[in-house]
Amino acid sequence: MLAPALMLSLLTSQACGTFLSPDFYKEQLREADAYTFIYDELLTTAVEDALDGDEDLPSGVDLQAGDVVASLREAAPPDWLQEQVEGA
Repeated sequence: MLAPALMLSLLTSQACGTFLSPDFYKEQLREADAYTFIYDELLTTAVEDALDGDEDLPSGVDLQAGDVVASLREAAPPDWLQEQVEGA
């Protein structure tokens, strides 16, 4: 009876120290380098996909993915994104 109670208390203690702690998620995002991934890979891929499939642009408007990505990075820098995510 003591062994299952001990296992349950250890599991609960570990869960409270990790999954229920906001600092756990902040640290995991930093360790995974999620912010760099968002800016270097995800943003570029999303913009390229949006521009490739967007036929609603007026004729004569020639948007380049690199220019759009550079503008988005300037409007929302990585430090700002990290601050907003960790604040939430």
